[in-house]
Amino acid sequence: MENKAEEHVIIDRFTVPKAAMQDFRNRIHLSMQIIASQAGFVNNTAYEQIDHKEHLTNYITIVTWKSREDLEKSMPSVQAEYEKLSFDPIKTMENLHLALDRGIYAEVKS
Repeated sequence: MENKAEEHVIIDRFTVPKAAMQDFRNRIHLSMQIIASQAGFVNNTAYEQIDHKEHLTNYITIVTWKSREDLEKSMPSVQAEYEKLSFDPIKTMENLHLALDRGIYAEVKS
């Protein structure tokens, strides 16, 4: 049974064309700033694949929230901030030809 008070993590894996990488980094930095200002935010980290051989790079972000409830409550606020900045993440992903694999996870306690 899920405990709503346990931390929840969003893990996003982006596949980014090398030609779009700088634009992507700028957008993800903006997004992370907005997310970090939300109630219930704990931490975020990002990882970029170093040993890439193709014209694509894998980029992973991990955002930790105090609870699933905090994560869900933040979504409208994050969207409102995006709208104020005329930032449309879905359109950006389409324009930069990004692929996204997202999951929401809770820690497994033994």
